Amino acid sequence: INRDELIEEVRKLMDMDEDELYAILGYQSLGLEERATELRLFDSFSITKSDLIIKGKAYFERYKQQLKEKICDDWQYCKRRGEYNGDFKLLMDVLIPIIITGITLPAPLIAVLCTLTFKYGLDKLCGCKA
Repeated sequence: INRDELIEEVRKLMDMDEDELYAILGYQSLGLEERATELRLFDSFSITKSDLIIKGKAYFERYKQQLKEKICDDWQYCKRRGEYNGDFKLLMDVLIPIIITGITLPAPLIAVLCTLTFKYGLDKLCGCKA
């Protein structure tokens, strides 16, 4: 998946509910625990959606510090956010390539992590003052 495809995927995922995204992330991360290159198939009765949401939230928390370092510290989001005059799509287009550098995960996981980061709130993530 290339940069533009990843940006397009994140834009599509932005329409989804956060719990749905956490469930997707939880499901995707379960596959990584078994094998890095393929997702394990689960019996629909063996794991519930709420289990997947919990797992997805934990997975996001595991990467949140790394995301914070890239966006808040390296890119200096709080200082630069005004440059985009509220154009969130443009800001996403700029930040997605920054987020993906150095994160060695499959593209579907990165897309969901990026989306959840934007939904979490960049001002909140970085602790920006108003």
